[in-house]
Amino acid sequence: MRTGLVALLILVLALIWFNPDMADFKTFVGAQSERLLQQEVEDSDVGNFLSEAGGALAGAFVDRITDRNNYLLFSTYTIDFDGDEADENEWRFLGIAGFFLELHQPEVLEGN
Repeated sequence: MRTGLVALLILVLALIWFNPDMADFKTFVGAQSERLLQQEVEDSDVGNFLSEAGGALAGAFVDRITDRNNYLLFSTYTIDFDGDEADENEWRFLGIAGFFLELHQPEVLEGN
């Protein structure tokens, strides 16, 4: 019983410690955006440059259209592309233990 409680306490503390913040999310979005752009452009020096630049820009400014809800053990991130109440243009992620899991992809990105 005592060992289980200690293990649970260690798990909770680890989740709190590794709960990703907005800076981590910006890095993640930059990498994801670069990957998506790379799929759309040709594999050339110019295409690679454009996808890297686009990914860096997306990562740098994503916090302006992102809502983060911090639940201490994990966080949720919602990128709202059009700013309205409809969910079809929102990209939602769960950030937990230093990782990001996609919960909902906007219709404009489905198939990528």
